[in-house]
Amino acid sequence: MSIWFRTTYDSLEDTDDNHLDTFRIEMGDAISPNVDYRLAVRRSDMTSLTGDAVIDRAAAALIVLPGGGNRLEFIVGSDRTENTAGESDSEIIGSATWGFGASRKTSGYITVARETMIYSPKIADAGIGYDSFSAALIQKLASRVSLELHGGSGA
Repeated sequence: MSIWFRTTYDSLEDTDDNHLDTFRIEMGDAISPNVDYRLAVRRSDMTSLTGDAVIDRAAAALIVLPGGGNRLEFIVGSDRTENTAGESDSEIIGSATWGFGASRKTSGYITVARETMIYSPKIADAGIGYDSFSAALIQKLASRVSLELHGGSGA
């Protein structure tokens, strides 16, 4: 068991002059041989011709490995949005994921989540949040060949 740290930076620009810079700092450790935690903070700076907006996130994750190829991950956090008018609002976010390994060759996951849409100041001004469901089934066919089926829905 040893604490790990990670920092990342991503940048995105599109043809509509939207610019998104995302900075992340994460840390985690093992609580026991079958339980890990992760803490994360993220800042998403959005700029465009219509103005600037920021979404700051603080979140915690608990990862449990109950055995039998199963993995459970629970994330809870808060997104604080500052829109182009300088007004602030907060939204609770989170997700739950069950990852499974039915056999050495078959695995998959099911996730339900509540997220804040992060892309542009216009979207931040609208305060768009969404609920989603996603699932995947992965079948290993050969040493370097897999068949993956993914699906999802969001509203």
